[in-house]
Amino acid sequence: MNCHAVIETYRGHRLGRVIWQGSAESDTGIPDQIAGRDAERVLRAPADGELWTYAEIGDHLETGQLVAEVAQQAVRAPFRECCAG
Repeated sequence: MNCHAVIETYRGHRLGRVIWQGSAESDTGIPDQIAGRDAERVLRAPADGELWTYAEIGDHLETGQLVAEVAQQAVRAPFRECCAG
C-alpha cells in the first residue's frame, strides 16, 4: 500500500473514519440497498477511455437521461433519480 491513511467507505458505524493503521473493510462488490435498489443504482463505465459528465451529484434525473459518456459510449440513468445523492 502506498498511502498514509485510508477513509472507510463501507456503510456502518465506521463510515468516514480515517484509518491510520490497518485497512478498511473489504469491498464486497455488492452495494447496500437504498430505496429498494442495490446493484442497479451503480453506474459502470461501458469501456476504458475519457470520461465526460453531464450530471452532478444531487441532480434529479429521468429514466434514460444521459449522465456521462466514456470513450464516446453513453451512460444513461437506469431509473428516475438513480444518481441523486
